[in-house]
Amino acid sequence: MINSGDYRVKGQHNEKFNREKCQDEQYTDWNIITKFYTAIHYVNCYLIDKHKIRTIPQSHAERDKILANFKEYKLREELSNIKHYSD
Repeated sequence: MINSGDYRVKGQHNEKFNREKCQDEQYTDWNIITKFYTAIHYVNCYLIDKHKIRTIPQSHAERDKILANFKEYKLREELSNIKHYSD
C-alpha cells in the first residue's frame, strides 16, 4: 500500500539537501534537479491524498498524462532536463 507520508519524507529530504548543498552558483544544475525531484515527491503526495490513487506513475510519460494541466511541474521538468542532459 502506498503512503503519502513516505513521499513527503523524501521531498523534505531533497529540500534539506538543496538548502544545504545546492545554493552555491557552482551547483545550479543540482539546484534545479533537486527542486524538480522534490516537486515529484510532493506531487505523489497530492495524488495519493487528493485523488486516492493506488499506484504511483512509474515514468515521466505516465505522470505527464496525469499532470497535463500543471504548468509549474512542466516548467521544472524542462529546466531539469536542460541542466541534466546538457553537460
